[in-house]
Amino acid sequence: MNIRLILFALAACAALCASPRSTPAQIFVTNFVSGTIGEYDAATGAAINTALVSGLDSPYGLALSGGKLFVANEAGTVGVYDAATGATINASLISLGIPVGLAVSGGKLFVVDRANGTIGEYPAATGAAINSALVSGLVDPRDIALRGGHLFVSENGSDDLINFVGEYDAATGAPINPTLIFTSGAPRGVAFVGGNVLVSLTFGDAISLFTISGDPINETFVNQGLSGPEHIVVAGEVSETGPGPFVFAAVLLSMHFLRRRIVVG
Repeated sequence: MNIRLILFALAACAALCASPRSTPAQIFVTNFVSGTIGEYDAATGAAINTALVSGLDSPYGLALSGGKLFVANEAGTVGVYDAATGATINASLISLGIPVGLAVSGGKLFVVDRANGTIGEYPAATGAAINSALVSGLVDPRDIALRGGHLFVSENGSDDLINFVGEYDAATGAPINPTLIFTSGAPRGVAFVGGNVLVSLTFGDAISLFTISGDPINETFVNQGLSGPEHIVVAGEVSETGPGPFVFAAVLLSMHFLRRRIVVG
């Protein structure tokens, strides 16, 4: 038996097992009318679980961090739920005015306050205010998404025909492009998938897809099982190891014992 050849083959197998592969991303959607959070495939828009979380009080904002879903309810609370099972972790982590849109980054929770037209900054762990008016002067703001240090904010404006998604600096709150995306159907949720922008339309019962520059790609990208969709968040698009750690460990152990045979024998 050619021990060196076997070692080479096992090393190749180990490298193959460790090579990254993509896992399907998920879209989580709050449904204002039915009081639920639905789960969908981000690549196809197909439904995975249209009622992952239920019994919510007119849910608005949604953010994902560390396997936890942060949900803003019309009643004035921000709750936390398990993203995998939908189980309640803390139904009232934060209590404030009218929280709607949410975003989490670096342990900080950004919250849209619809009543005051502001975006506040809070610690995700405690909910204590850092800056309750990081961004101000917004007109009927609904949701935010964070990308590359920029906050993307959906606003319904003072007229039903003036609906847009604006772009702001997440560190200073300064406007970058307040009217980046124009759309109709009451834009609420904002999220990113594959470098593109998702926008939920509450009155259109759909989720539209745009480029990062604001150009439309598919205005009915998701249209199954929605009932007044509000805010959305995308999970996934991460790399993981191949068949699993147990297969990889078994290969390494085999290589160890073969090396030992060479040294001893």
